[in-house]
Amino acid sequence: MLRQPWFWLIFLVLAACGAVVLLGDADDSVNMSAASEVWGDVLRDVDQFGLSLTRVSDVDEVTLGEKLASELITADGPDDRRTAYVTAVGRLLEPHLRRRHIPYTYHVVDWPEANAMALPGGQILITTGMLELIETEAELAAVLGHEMAHIDLRHCIERFQAAVHLQKLDLGTIGNLIDLLPALARQGYRKYQEAEADAAGQRVTIAAGYDPRAAVEILRRAAARQPEDLERGRTAARNPVTEVLAAAGEAVGGYAASHPDPSERIARLEHQELRRRFWAGRRSFVIGRENYRRGITVAAETFEGETTDAR
Repeated sequence: MLRQPWFWLIFLVLAACGAVVLLGDADDSVNMSAASEVWGDVLRDVDQFGLSLTRVSDVDEVTLGEKLASELITADGPDDRRTAYVTAVGRLLEPHLRRRHIPYTYHVVDWPEANAMALPGGQILITTGMLELIETEAELAAVLGHEMAHIDLRHCIERFQAAVHLQKLDLGTIGNLIDLLPALARQGYRKYQEAEADAAGQRVTIAAGYDPRAAVEILRRAAARQPEDLERGRTAARNPVTEVLAAAGEAVGGYAASHPDPSERIARLEHQELRRRFWAGRRSFVIGRENYRRGITVAAETFEGETTDAR
């Protein structure tokens, strides 16, 4: 851990501020979720202050991501058609991200568990199990948007950055970082980071014109299939990239649980949805069920009955 006196001083000040808020006048709208959000703000500020001292440039992040992906991703993956479709949907989301200098690359990984993962520098992994679970293009956009948000918000590189700093590793020493990946997967993101990625991912998918309810739909379906998913992962053959995905799944129960309590996430997403729809100023949003079945993006063709009116 960091041991500089200034770090602990700032931490204590922020913690005191959080305590003042928590001990303030209560009303019916304040609950443990609100308290958790306040503490999340405290942790965020502490994290950001420490990480700003060892900030990684976009160029170095992209280089790191490319090296990690080249070590993990095998050439004999699933068919190119699925990768091309996932990439095409991702491209529709990219203009709505904030870090414009990050090039995104999409990988479909042959793995039975429904999961998705981001690596630094724009590397997005999605499993064949997740593609089987998804039913619409809007749901695919929701999954991709969440993972892309982890990169866009610097959560992904900061996770590596913190580990590298604490363990005194070299970002250029790829072997050490590959060995570190399963441990990082088990550790996961902080709860406030998952909440931020939910909000940012929803903003991106709405801006791209996709049905905002898709994030809730895929989350509910993933939660329902969680026990079956874990059993599939236990019996499947492993390779370097699936070892990392398995580490995340075995530690926290797959996609639904590797991201915080599904019921809490669903409630928050539903609350945010109406406000985001309003600010988007759109009259309708695309679902894309037939698009997903055919592997044709909504940008290429919109089928009848595949839109939903804004509420």
